[in-house]
Amino acid sequence: MSSHAGCSPTLPPTFPCRWDHCMRAFKRNADLRRHVVTVHVSLRDQRCTLCDYSSPRRDHLQDHLRRAHGVVVPVRAQTGRTPKQ
Repeated sequence: MSSHAGCSPTLPPTFPCRWDHCMRAFKRNADLRRHVVTVHVSLRDQRCTLCDYSSPRRDHLQDHLRRAHGVVVPVRAQTGRTPKQ
């Protein structure tokens, strides 16, 4: 039996990126929005206060803080996820 028993079957991507020459498609609209902001728009509004690093995604900034500066970044309570080691 599969370890994913009870999960919904794999759905085909239904949210295509509409930017010129981009062939990506996503299963969730939230993933498409993140892709557009990260790849096409590139709003680098997440800024490190310790150096001049910036990123369009908070999770990338948190990874940077951990790796580059050794800063312990708390995990958001509602996700229930633990930080990468």
